[in-house]
Amino acid sequence: MDDWRSKPRTGKSQVTPWLQQIQARIDMGATMKQAYDELMSNESISLGYRQFVRYVHTLTSNTQATTQKTTDKQTAIAEEHAKTPPEPKKADNQRTPMTPADFRKIREDFDRMDLFQARG
Repeated sequence: MDDWRSKPRTGKSQVTPWLQQIQARIDMGATMKQAYDELMSNESISLGYRQFVRYVHTLTSNTQATTQKTTDKQTAIAEEHAKTPPEPKKADNQRTPMTPADFRKIREDFDRMDLFQARG
């Protein structure tokens, strides 16, 4: 069966030689887009941004899996979630729950009320 692709897949082979430089730029604080734009302006690579990002992630994920770096923000969020939640506040006046007898008395008192005379 003939190869159905019109162009050979060369993305990984374009990214691999520049991987250390890309990783160094990202470690210095540059974004993936800035690293991509620099390589495109030097005409070092000729692939799309999405494919570039995909290859950089797959090629660097093996090295990052062994040494996971946490940022200050991640550490702060983790510490915040590790705190125990405060005890819920209790009501100042502890009342007993209403019983069926209490509801019955309320209903009887309501039935005894003369609502028509109260209007007028």
